[in-house]
Amino acid sequence: MKPEFLKLLRCPYCGSDFEIGDIYEEKEGEINYGCIECACDEFPVIEGILSLEIGDRKRHVLESLKKGKWNQAARYLMKAYVEDTCRIAAFLERKRFYGAPLSKILLFAVDNLIKHTHKKYWDTEPSFCDLLDKNDFYSKHRFSAESFWSIYPFIPLLKQNKKRILDIGCGRGHSSFVISTYISPDELVCADRNFRNLYLAKKYMVKDANFVCLDANYPLPFKNKVFSSTIMLDSFHYVDARALLAAEIERTLLPEGLLLLLHVHNSLVHNTGAGKPLPPWAWINLFKHFDIRALPERKLIEDFILRNKLDLTKEYPTNELNASNALCIVGTRDKSLFRTFDKVWDDFIKNKDNLMINPLYEIKREGSQVALQRKSPNDLFNKEYPLTMRYLPQRCVLDGELFKSMESRALSIIPEELSVETLNYIENLMKKFVIINLPKGYWYGEDKKKRR
Repeated sequence: MKPEFLKLLRCPYCGSDFEIGDIYEEKEGEINYGCIECACDEFPVIEGILSLEIGDRKRHVLESLKKGKWNQAARYLMKAYVEDTCRIAAFLERKRFYGAPLSKILLFAVDNLIKHTHKKYWDTEPSFCDLLDKNDFYSKHRFSAESFWSIYPFIPLLKQNKKRILDIGCGRGHSSFVISTYISPDELVCADRNFRNLYLAKKYMVKDANFVCLDANYPLPFKNKVFSSTIMLDSFHYVDARALLAAEIERTLLPEGLLLLLHVHNSLVHNTGAGKPLPPWAWINLFKHFDIRALPERKLIEDFILRNKLDLTKEYPTNELNASNALCIVGTRDKSLFRTFDKVWDDFIKNKDNLMINPLYEIKREGSQVALQRKSPNDLFNKEYPLTMRYLPQRCVLDGELFKSMESRALSIIPEELSVETLNYIENLMKKFVIINLPKGYWYGEDKKKRR
């Protein structure tokens, strides 16, 4: 945690400012292990992540920190969200966390939660996907899910409001990766109530951000008018105190700020894992001081992938919103933002830092060509993301010298050294999500050898 981050914060419980307490370890000018204090309490910083959790677990964390038992302090926070013993056992039996000091935490849990000691280790540090449960297709293939694509057409809009961006309910950091990579905000704050999610986001998705573990059912721990944009993707419908959170978002945004609520579930239509959704009119009415545009998610995504545009001029009729299983809600006091943005693909395809063949595709050599065959993770994925399965080509044959010499799923390219024809070829495959930009260390798959 960067010390200057405290200037943005205030205690969500007593409203007073924070100040730095004990610092146990600093790393590259940031607080890696330590405490911050306010008028009512003190809170731990573990692995650079500020935890604003309250209750007995926090007391145990602080006691462990002060005794120099950092592994134990982190273990308390990790266990907060892995209390399903069977799921932990299935996860830990196969995987090992790397990166001190958390490398020992999950192994400790193994000793306490499963009787046997058979484990599989990796010859080098695991990828992000290596550390997921084998059935966690949601996290593994998040970048291919149509519900996630709703963030991409808003890249041009976010670039206009990028001074300080808050990603609430950031989960394991997929949306934060997009914000960091494609928008490059002056400052990014990643917030989630799950410490383990934040640890994965910090380790794999985005390095240069501030991370805070918070409960969005309480007031947000930020001062007034500090964010230029606030985004929530697939998370608002999991908050109980939605009216409070809406008011807090309005309070913490700058007057000209931007609110994006993406993939918000509609209670009038069935959704898998729906949380606690509301009907469209109720989502809109949560915000008292913003002008709101509500868009059917499917329409937004189709405009993006098929028409290369984002249209915020249209006000959709009630019956069309009511029929949409998910909505995208744009809020602002700056009505000039409600316009049409053309060529919204441009910012998306510009970044080619870590291109890979989409993990949904099986790679096969066919003579001098490389054939890609799309595979489905499971029937639930097909049902949940029908547009994805229709839009991604079932089969794709890659020709040309670039792919003939390809030895792994990763594309090691220097765009400046490629011909215009080759660049156009790659960009067309990016627009089909056959080639996608992934965080470094996200996926090794068949390129990774395991040892026992």
